Amino acid sequence: MASELPVIVTINEQQQRKQNLMNLSTRKLQRFCSKASIPGYSAYLKRGKEALVDFLLGLSVDSSQVVESLQIGS
Repeated sequence: MASELPVIVTINEQQQRKQNLMNLSTRKLQRFCSKASIPGYSAYLKRGKEALVDFLLGLSVDSSQVVESLQIGS
């Protein structure tokens, strides 16, 4: 039986993920959240793009998921 090992994310990786999300437009992030039916995102959006990005990171969302979701929906 294989046991699952915890995933360790370094500070540099976390900063890179944040930067990748920050490079996307606020509108794209908003469309992604709306399309994915993420509850509560609008409260973070009102606080600004960085607050929304931090919220998405807390949900383990990365930029590739956002881009892929928006490309499929187009």
